[in-house]
Amino acid sequence: MRLTAEQACLRVDPEKCTRCGLCAKICWTHALVKNEDGFPVMKQADPSDSWHSCWACQRCMAVCPSGALSICGKDPADSVLTADRPEPQAVETLMLTRRTCRSYRDEDVSPAVLERILRVVGNAPSGGCHQQVEFTVFPNREAFARFKDLFWKRVQENAAHGIYPEGFGAHDYALVKKGMDRGNDVIFRGAPNVLLIHAAMDRGNWVVDTGIALSYAELLFNAYGLGTVVASFAGAALKRLPDLRAQLGIPEDHFLQCPLVFGVPAITFPRGVQRFDHLKIHTADF
Repeated sequence: MRLTAEQACLRVDPEKCTRCGLCAKICWTHALVKNEDGFPVMKQADPSDSWHSCWACQRCMAVCPSGALSICGKDPADSVLTADRPEPQAVETLMLTRRTCRSYRDEDVSPAVLERILRVVGNAPSGGCHQQVEFTVFPNREAFARFKDLFWKRVQENAAHGIYPEGFGAHDYALVKKGMDRGNDVIFRGAPNVLLIHAAMDRGNWVVDTGIALSYAELLFNAYGLGTVVASFAGAALKRLPDLRAQLGIPEDHFLQCPLVFGVPAITFPRGVQRFDHLKIHTADF
């Protein structure tokens, strides 16, 4: 997002502003500067020079010690405070107790909870501050079930013509089909919904951006007590099914990250596992 000075809509409360200059210092595009009185102002950049315009990152508002600055119509009083961050051990515990879920209850995730999760995940970092990641989910488990039936039918049709999911061969497909023929949903694990994360392939780094969003979503779903599993076979199969992607409303020029299925877990784990000593840490010394 690139904004003109008018679109950025910078507002400064002179009663709160201490003229410390942090906001101008933190503005890496130099769109925000100090005027002769020391107050921050947005300079009118050349419209053709997008690098030196406002990128709507809001870093100037976030860094202001007194909350004197508003930009893009955002009130600093509505921002989450860094002082409320969880202790590192709490985040470590979440990461170490997160488990892949392959068994789900037959119930929908609350739409309100899902929307809250996605709004937070929408704040995940992105390359170049492009904020281009988009999300697609199903309205309920019935809609997802209809998609799964059509998806599996199309995968089998492709296989009959020797077309297999990208990165999976005939042997892999045979193993999946064996499980599906037995009534086991080895692709989506019986989950009631799936999160599809995608981004336009015309700017930034769409592979990295969607990958970061996937990681953030996976952790936050688990923080809410929900289960998740990355459906790599499904993601690979969708690359061979452009018609289904179109039905899902995912543009042809969008990169689709591995689907993340989610739902209320049927089985919970009271503790984490203890990994074997397989971690390799190398030090590069120049």
